[in-house]
Amino acid sequence: GGDAPAPAEDLRVLGAGATFADLVAAARRLDDRQEADSEAGCLLRGAAGTPWRLEADLSVAVRPLPDAPPDLDARLDPANPPVRVLTRWGQLASAAGDLALVAFTSTPPLRAEGGAAVFLTDEGVYLRRVGPAELEPFGPVSADHAGARLAQALGDRIVPVFVSAEAGVSLARLSDLLRWLPEAAAGVTALAVALAPETRLPEPAERAGDESNLCPDGLPEPAPGTEEGELSVRDIVGALTPLREGARRCFDGTTGAAATGGRVSLAVRIGPGGELAEACFTSDEIGDPGLRSCVLEAARATRFPPPSPPGIVDAVVPLVFEPDDSLRQAPLCR
Repeated sequence: GGDAPAPAEDLRVLGAGATFADLVAAARRLDDRQEADSEAGCLLRGAAGTPWRLEADLSVAVRPLPDAPPDLDARLDPANPPVRVLTRWGQLASAAGDLALVAFTSTPPLRAEGGAAVFLTDEGVYLRRVGPAELEPFGPVSADHAGARLAQALGDRIVPVFVSAEAGVSLARLSDLLRWLPEAAAGVTALAVALAPETRLPEPAERAGDESNLCPDGLPEPAPGTEEGELSVRDIVGALTPLREGARRCFDGTTGAAATGGRVSLAVRIGPGGELAEACFTSDEIGDPGLRSCVLEAARATRFPPPSPPGIVDAVVPLVFEPDDSLRQAPLCR
């Protein structure tokens, strides 16, 4: 027989002396080969003196993923303007300074309240705000003091923390930094790389002002002479399973700010034959016209028992959409 085929290269395995530049390059190659998925639930595995492994589930927001920059200190403005971050869910923060990050590891959908950006350079550790987060920036501080300063600044705030570094930073130093992050931040930590200074990102999209399908005052009055029927709460709730399943599928297809979820209230008017006669939203915390339209399509396919006595029945259906939380990843694999 011939020679056995060489084993496939494992792009996630990095050398004992690997740097942040090597990690970013590995993420780019994995993304290019469509091998970004991982169920490890953590970002980085290894210890000083041993090979490292990039375990993270990857979600590259800009292709091709740029190289890690050789220097960041000159770009970390002492005036501490907020940093902008681009993720697969959209942008956090508007333009302020010239420093923008692109996340390349997966996170749950993120709200617009901002977060923290932590930078590791040859001069030390920096903390900067992302968007409107109420954090006290600092840096550079030495490794001896960075853990305490991060714990003091972040405390128990559950905000997304984006960790970035200069190209030459060793993964041993990066793992120390990840270990210092407070436990509260651990579930929403992502690795990110700085974009070149001349990179121009579009302004975050404003939510559309489309108010279609909204009826804050409720359904319109029925036509004169319309008979009112009766349906028990049990009958109404029992018929809602297909609607709730369809609404969940609608939500699973959302992106950007809408993916962070919220509560909506759908007013429905059930016709004499159990059909949906009218529907509109009395409240909508999410504010996504596309999601409302999709949920209405699911509602129109819903059938109720015919009211008895015959007539129309009005009801309000609350729907709560929770974001996908499965993409939380611990900073370090244990």
